[in-house]
Amino acid sequence: MNIQAPPPNPPPNPPTVSPTFEEQILTLYQYLMNNRNLVFPPGIPARRIYDQFNNRLRTRVTTMRGLLCFIVSMHAQTVQINDEFVTRRVADKLLLTANRQEKTQYNILASQVNSIIRRN
Repeated sequence: MNIQAPPPNPPPNPPTVSPTFEEQILTLYQYLMNNRNLVFPPGIPARRIYDQFNNRLRTRVTTMRGLLCFIVSMHAQTVQINDEFVTRRVADKLLLTANRQEKTQYNILASQVNSIIRRN
């Protein structure tokens, strides 16, 4: 008689480990570099950005970096990253890779948003 032992129980799934800060930065940075057209050029009109800022009770003027952080944070939600420090770090890395024309587009957009802020 050939009696086989039942197959062993599969090991329990290991607990899910949240990605580290550096892993989140790398994930988001790679996602945006592979889809660079999501952030360069900025594809959001100044009025929509102002409305988003206004919803957050933001009345201060904004900068090129502030706008890029805002746009990066919008796309970070796509890859389930909600840490503002991660989005700031990725925005800073993107600014380092941006050419003059891309930076100029963000400066122009910041000027447009700031003029809306000053009017209201």
